[in-house]
Amino acid sequence: MSRRSVCRSGFYRVNYEVDNWMALIRQLNDTPTDIHVLNRAQLIDDSFNLARSGQLDYSVPLHLSKYLKNEDDITPWYSAMNGFAYLLERMPRNKGGYEDLKSHVRSLAGTIYSKLECTVSNNNTNNTEYRVLSAWEAFSRWACRLENNYCTTKAQKYFETWQNGEKIPADIKDAAFCVGVKNSNGPSVFNNMFTLYINTKSISEKSSAEYALGCSTNRTQLSEYINHMLDGRIERRYFRSVISAISTTSLGLDVLYEFLSTNLNTILNELPDGYGVATYIYSTLATKMTNDDEFEKLNNLKNNSTVPDSLKSSFEESYEKVNENLAWFDKYADGISKWALENREPDPEITTTTESTTTTTVMPTTSPVTVNQTSTTTSIGTTEPSTDSPTPVTKYITTTTYRPSIETTHKHVDNWILVLLSFCLLLSILTLLKWFSTCAPRGVVGYHQGTDLMLRQGRMFASDFNETNHMFNSSLINKVRLLHKICSIIVTA
Repeated sequence: MSRRSVCRSGFYRVNYEVDNWMALIRQLNDTPTDIHVLNRAQLIDDSFNLARSGQLDYSVPLHLSKYLKNEDDITPWYSAMNGFAYLLERMPRNKGGYEDLKSHVRSLAGTIYSKLECTVSNNNTNNTEYRVLSAWEAFSRWACRLENNYCTTKAQKYFETWQNGEKIPADIKDAAFCVGVKNSNGPSVFNNMFTLYINTKSISEKSSAEYALGCSTNRTQLSEYINHMLDGRIERRYFRSVISAISTTSLGLDVLYEFLSTNLNTILNELPDGYGVATYIYSTLATKMTNDDEFEKLNNLKNNSTVPDSLKSSFEESYEKVNENLAWFDKYADGISKWALENREPDPEITTTTESTTTTTVMPTTSPVTVNQTSTTTSIGTTEPSTDSPTPVTKYITTTTYRPSIETTHKHVDNWILVLLSFCLLLSILTLLKWFSTCAPRGVVGYHQGTDLMLRQGRMFASDFNETNHMFNSSLINKVRLLHKICSIIVTA
């Protein structure tokens, strides 16, 4: 099937013959911008999902992902991050294949993170577009979770800056707090982070602290964290997000299982919506656990005689996910492991120069992206030292939309209306002077007629211009009406 309608969207996937996929991959590696950015993102998303459903070999989306090193727009990176998340959750059952795949993804994550980090550092967060800051937050979490060296090093420095009482950008706090907790020795950092989680009035900072507490590599600390659900220190509305934060590591999954199996009756009888909490934890474990020992524990728990029948049926339904994941693994893991081994790449070496100047500029793009119908040009740069000159070369990610924002449009229209109003005012003065000069030779009567006409027109102009400030702070339609009214006065006179 061919994609005939460029930039069109709908609830469908587009598949191609393998030869066509390979031709698209070659095109993306050579000149990716010849394909519209939305289509580039869609190609990644379609290929991963088609492979997941068995309609395409996984080597296609994996080969396709290699072009991302040359991708200069944020949008396709989100598709790649989502596609790899599914694989990385299921591949730990094959330790070697998982590590090789993780190495490839870690290298890609470091690429987009370093570009975003460079842009934000050069532009100052106050002057950086929201879309870039949001991407910086998402991809810093991704790269640091994958243990990309550059990301974790930068995040640790941000965390130390924050510990010293200095402010750091809110968008890097997730990664910085996570790395800080993970690298800490002793309980003090974890305890301080939990205190922040409890006491902060900032929703954003609370979310960052919640996420970071789940990054701990200490079993005791993670157990204390999840058990605060029982003593009331974690509010009911945060139960699921805390569970999700802890479930991001194999150690965290083990702690969640221990919490559920040990405290099942307490959860059901004392927690608000205890049934929902127990079901959510079990479903999370069934989705993310990958080893036979873990599957056996889940099976034993659902078959335990102490589990109420109503909850057991829910556990049975969630356990079906285990069978689905095993079937997927048996079918695809070997091919993915083989590809990952052949294409394994180390983390890129990141070099920084302190005596060079990097200028981030807005670059044009041939791939416009419409985002909220506002005029947005985003430049994301990463500095690479040149072998021929001490001046670094800067690569850019650029996203542009077609339409100017309403505010920008109104600003330009306001300027033109002011020019026209000034012209109309000048024209009216000249007209009145002409009337006066015409009426003056007629004598006293003519003089008084001319004077009366001038006063009458003056009162009309005064009345209209008393409304000017109000109308110029009002809608564009009122501004046009004001201009029309003034011009009508001149014509009528």
